[in-house]
Amino acid sequence: MSYSRATVLKRSLPLLLWLALLAPAAPAATTKTPAGTAPAPPTATTAKPASAAPATAAALPSPKLDVKAWSLANGLQVLFLADHKAPIATVQVFYHVGSKDEHVGIRGVAHMFEHMMFKG
Repeated sequence: MSYSRATVLKRSLPLLLWLALLAPAAPAATTKTPAGTAPAPPTATTAKPASAAPATAAALPSPKLDVKAWSLANGLQVLFLADHKAPIATVQVFYHVGSKDEHVGIRGVAHMFEHMMFKG
């Protein structure tokens, strides 16, 4: 399966933004002072303002999503979110089955079916 550049960028952009926010700031350039002398006190241009605080996730506004939800007659739950920024359609299917649903004494069936579904 191959993805277009736009899809890869769209999926990786939130991760890159979080990494940029979490990455430590580059250290300020330091100058060496001759041995035996004290370094110069910080000036207004080198001192950090006291009010500078890192942004937290709680301070960021949460996006308003218009998610529509309904259930089909066969019990399938459908969640729909329209985003018309790009002509892309994405389908994600989640099966609520796995090792928790296996019978006692029969192990590995869910794992085998996982491989059958994704590898063909």
